[in-house]
Amino acid sequence: MCLLPPLDTSKSKIVISDYLSKLTDLVNINTPINCSYDLSYQPLEDNSFQIVVNKKVNGIPDISVLPLNKKFFSSKIYNHLMSLNLHKYSNETLTIKK
Repeated sequence: MCLLPPLDTSKSKIVISDYLSKLTDLVNINTPINCSYDLSYQPLEDNSFQIVVNKKVNGIPDISVLPLNKKFFSSKIYNHLMSLNLHKYSNETLTIKK
């Protein structure tokens, strides 16, 4: 998630869905072959939304993953992660030096 620019939760459903599509691709690239994720937008009654995380392991749904809601996006952890600005380096080659 930190490899993408921060999500502006005030944006339209189309912008958020595009963000989720990119995030889904990133997550699935970095997971074992027997796991897959699908992230989807779900509007809520209070004019908010949540991101539903559908995880499958060996083709079987894993219901232990909770949705991400506005509490997550306003959390200290998310804001700290985004403040690292790692998304600026997402298209760069990383080198480990000794």
